[in-house]
Amino acid sequence: MLLERIIPCLLIKNGGFVKTRKFKNPDYVGDPVNVINLFNRFEVDEIIILDIGATRERRSPDFHLIDHLASECWVPLAYGGGVRSMEHAKKIFSLGIEKIIINSAITSNPDFISELVQVYGSQAVVASVDIGKDFFGRYVCYTHSGRKKIKAPVMEYLKFVEGLGVGEVFVNFIDRDGTWDGYDNELTPSIIETLSVPVVICGGAGSRKDFIEPLSFGASAAAAGSLFVYKGKDKGVLINYPERPEIDDILRASKHD
Repeated sequence: MLLERIIPCLLIKNGGFVKTRKFKNPDYVGDPVNVINLFNRFEVDEIIILDIGATRERRSPDFHLIDHLASECWVPLAYGGGVRSMEHAKKIFSLGIEKIIINSAITSNPDFISELVQVYGSQAVVASVDIGKDFFGRYVCYTHSGRKKIKAPVMEYLKFVEGLGVGEVFVNFIDRDGTWDGYDNELTPSIIETLSVPVVICGGAGSRKDFIEPLSFGASAAAAGSLFVYKGKDKGVLINYPERPEIDDILRASKHD
């Protein structure tokens, strides 16, 4: 079982770190290597890096940039974006990435995910599931950064994903992304109850206290973007992360929530 974590989730577009709101309107945050070096100052357990343009643009991962980031980063990195083949995976792992995150390829080539698990182990493969609400307010899963809807019901799709053998599921709530309104604590408990693998919840954290609820439901980690790259809703860039005593307080509070 993975230790509970609080994880920065950083987005790449056109070679720079950006932050989105509801998966749209990316704002530039900074040079990726500089941002990673700033996070090196903190006791971060893990960093998630997602290239949000790779799949949309039908291109391969930016191996040159991944190499730079992995070389500079002192903590484990999980990377997602444009990974569609074993050749891609082999190259990414050779650069020092600890985990590969797969989203769109789950539906287009599920056998690829099963092969990844067989070759590299479930602990190295994370399935990413983006969840939003449709026009009628119903929860729906999406791929391609929220562009393509998955017809299967949410829980059915999550069980399908788990059945591919992945070691972790990263759930990102589209409608909460960049809003500072808190996590989706309505659906999160059902997701965690449905899955037997560790679950990372992302999307909507507006304060450090927001980490408590998903962890109290049983999430293995709470991830956030805006909270760690901005000093507030005015979007002034400030790379930050809780000190270890504050993280310990959050984890203790999640046990009594």
